[in-house]
Amino acid sequence: VQPSVTLDQACAASLPCFNSAQTLVPADTPEQYDHSPFGAMRDELLATLGSISCRAASLLGLPRHTLQLLYGAYSGQESPADVLERLGLSQLPRPNGPVLWFHAVSLGESAVALPLIFRCLLEYNEHVHVLLTTGASEARALLSTSLPPRVRVQYVPLDNHLCMQLFLAHWRPQACILMVRHMQL
Repeated sequence: VQPSVTLDQACAASLPCFNSAQTLVPADTPEQYDHSPFGAMRDELLATLGSISCRAASLLGLPRHTLQLLYGAYSGQESPADVLERLGLSQLPRPNGPVLWFHAVSLGESAVALPLIFRCLLEYNEHVHVLLTTGASEARALLSTSLPPRVRVQYVPLDNHLCMQLFLAHWRPQACILMVRHMQL
């Protein structure tokens, strides 16, 4: 049976900036871009300002998120260790050797990640460890007791520059695999 649509046709139909050589190219014509030194400086400045404003916005939200987490710990909804994990401060020690980081938002995405996690454990030597982060308390509770010792399960840190820096400084993963339902391009 011959497919009615080739890979090139499907890519061209789904992404207007995808050409037949499977490389991403700008959808606009090159003549629309300012190639002068001032255009490059402007683009660099806008990218830097965008990055700074994104970091500033995430830092401005940190006190509110921290207060919510502390209230959850005070009311018994979360343990103090859970609050620290969400702030990027893990209580789990980093194992020696490479760490592969899998992130799954929900219990369903965690279930989808399990065959890949077990395949990594079988394919690589006993020095490779897996970190599985999730935002769902039911996924964390279920998986933290049922996975092999080489797999560590914890909450994903807040979507905040400072929390992520603390998390990455502690775990130093060699690779990150994101399990997502759909990807917005």
